[in-house]
Amino acid sequence: PYLKIKADRIRSGFLEVIDKKSGVNYAWPTDFGVIKPLGSWEYVVERPRGMTAWVLGDEAGIPTPLTATGYHVEGISRNQGTSAVLGNAHALILRQNFEVPFTQSTVRLTTIIHALSPRIDVTAEVDWREIGDAKRGIPGLAIRFPVDIDERSDLARYETPFGSVSRDLHDGEEVPTLRYAHLIGEGSTGDDTEALAGFTLLQDCKYGHSLKGSDLRMRIIRSSFDPDHAPEINKQTVRYSMVFHHEEPSCAELTRLGAGWNHPFMVFPVNLQSGDGSTPPTRSFAHIETENVVLSSLKMAEDGDGLILRLAEYQGKDTEAVVVLDTLLTEGLTIAEITDLMERPWNTGTVSFDGSVLRVTVKAHSFVSVRLHG
Repeated sequence: PYLKIKADRIRSGFLEVIDKKSGVNYAWPTDFGVIKPLGSWEYVVERPRGMTAWVLGDEAGIPTPLTATGYHVEGISRNQGTSAVLGNAHALILRQNFEVPFTQSTVRLTTIIHALSPRIDVTAEVDWREIGDAKRGIPGLAIRFPVDIDERSDLARYETPFGSVSRDLHDGEEVPTLRYAHLIGEGSTGDDTEALAGFTLLQDCKYGHSLKGSDLRMRIIRSSFDPDHAPEINKQTVRYSMVFHHEEPSCAELTRLGAGWNHPFMVFPVNLQSGDGSTPPTRSFAHIETENVVLSSLKMAEDGDGLILRLAEYQGKDTEAVVVLDTLLTEGLTIAEITDLMERPWNTGTVSFDGSVLRVTVKAHSFVSVRLHG
């Protein structure tokens, strides 16, 4: 219901990703005759140099796109004679296998396209066997996301601890981020008009990102060779997701997206329970009613006396955060006090707690820790 998608079965990524609500096509499939799918994997080699574990070098030659050795679609039925689609598919799984050129390494991609939100989720299983050296250089893998939106000074936003930063580095400089990289601008709708277009890349373990115009790249593997001669030889799994926006998300929303991607729900079956049926179908231990505040921690106090909540403000304004807590969680807890990071009382700000609702002041671009105890 959200996206119209055309996948590239030869390369990885997508030749067309159209937001059905805004009409924007995020993919930028060709650039001077070169096909550039959105989310395409590339094999890259850096020129050899010293201090390879700490210093990025220039790339030798043009990155080589990975070419699929196998492609399979699951979740959709077709007529065996005509290949016509039968019925409506509410979720698709695309599976692709790749042999990395000039190497003994392989990549397997599982891409999930579902009807829950305008988002494409990918799990990559990488078997990496390459070792860099002073003759070969530094082999590696990267994913390229050429997003077809206009370039502007505040185009890119990256996550920092308890915040985010907008950078104007658009010439391929690699920068760090935590859980997301976000691009915002105007995109073409195909009828000579433009509409707001936002693109967020979520990931669970890869932090090096670079931007060339509006072409975002995420580094996956880099086989540096000193001081460790083979730091990357291993099998690893990387999860990342492409999220598309027709309205500009707030910094707090981006943080929640990144946190949700890195901490997915753990689903497990339970036995039937006796009772009168009064238990609600959904229940939350903690609910933040203040849009610009995010709950970053909810844990037992280190000394075992009560709970610690840590709240961060993301919109740049002094705020009274309101947190509604389940009484099952707060039973026996009546006192709220602000603490420092060592969980020692810290007499700053104001805080109140009535057994279920916590109110505490959080300064702009800051965070606060609160202990609830009896």
